[in-house]
Amino acid sequence: MVTRYSVLLILLSIFVILLNKKVQKKNLLLIYMITIVILGFVVLIYFWKGNYQITFCTPLIALRYTILITLFYLLEKLVVNIIINKTIILDVKYYITGKLNIVKFLFSIPIMTIEELAFRLPIIFDNASHLSCWSYLIISSFTFGSVHIFFSKQDLVSKTILGFILGFTMIETQNIIFSIVLHLFYNFLACRPYQMRGK
Repeated sequence: MVTRYSVLLILLSIFVILLNKKVQKKNLLLIYMITIVILGFVVLIYFWKGNYQITFCTPLIALRYTILITLFYLLEKLVVNIIINKTIILDVKYYITGKLNIVKFLFSIPIMTIEELAFRLPIIFDNASHLSCWSYLIISSFTFGSVHIFFSKQDLVSKTILGFILGFTMIETQNIIFSIVLHLFYNFLACRPYQMRGK
């Protein structure tokens, strides 16, 4: 299942990258959401048929990954600010004190839940496959990054790295719920806009 699914993810990456310049952003987002919902349900059905069990992670692992996601978010915003404004702002409060965009955050919850099902859950199916979980992690992380290219070119790199972090979480914990919560926490931070300062 994972080998065939990896091929689907590669095709999805190619499809989104090729369409990125040819299709309007809102149409590409709609195509992506429809595709990801279908992939998420296929994986979820496979998960339930396979009698896989969800394990619980320790508080120390949860703390470690929460800190990692927070540091990644801050580093991502710092780099984007350097690229766009050619300015370095090392004030942590600057990146996290914006008012939460509730509508954007609530809208992101079902999307990111389905993204986790589609991109991370197959990692635990690796037992019956010739494709190692690490190979799948590389493919799914790159696909995760490439399908976010319609937001910005920087998102290709940053969301690929985020995909690796969430994938490592899934490999270590074997817990899709924790991966979903971490993604939710990242979106919570990302939905707090900050005003980019000029020179």
